[in-house]
Amino acid sequence: MTQLQTPELTPEEQAHVASGGRVFIVEEIPGPLWRVLVVKGGVCRVMLKPDGMDGYSTREDAELNAMAFANLAEDSPMVRR
Repeated sequence: MTQLQTPELTPEEQAHVASGGRVFIVEEIPGPLWRVLVVKGGVCRVMLKPDGMDGYSTREDAELNAMAFANLAEDSPMVRR
């Protein structure tokens, strides 16, 4: 996974990351496509995108996948939609 520049986080997101949590961020990329980033410990990486593609074709698909992953995770990550 390639490390990316971390988007600006809200104070609530900053506090969550500072306490060891993760934040998933749905981001638009050229195409227009959508992908999910994960921020943890000051590192930002692409977490979710469809196999063989640069991103999801709709924001809704990216959001649904981010929410599903967050709901299944044991560490209760935050999701910015």
